[in-house]
Amino acid sequence: INAEYMGQMVIAGDEPTVSLCLDSGKTPNWRDNLGMSLLHWAACQGHASTAASLLAHRADPQARNSWGETALQIATRKRHQGVVDVLNSSAQQAPGFGVGSAINPGQLS
Repeated sequence: INAEYMGQMVIAGDEPTVSLCLDSGKTPNWRDNLGMSLLHWAACQGHASTAASLLAHRADPQARNSWGETALQIATRKRHQGVVDVLNSSAQQAPGFGVGSAINPGQLS
């Protein structure tokens, strides 16, 4: 399975296939030609469980796409509260490799 296929599985929200790819050693930090990482795409599509799996495999929550956005910023803009919660939880569990400032649910309204 190549990185582009894994990217398609992230966009589709196929978390079991993404997890299998990650467990077999595929990088969670692959980026497309727009600078979008797998975590960016999970955030964009609202796939919280896929985002959690990517983070568990050390996806970089600080990565910025070509427009300078992090996954947290995308999830917030798209109002994907489940992904925001996953990213905020990851930041609290691993402060040295977190996503920065936590977003409160009230900021999405």
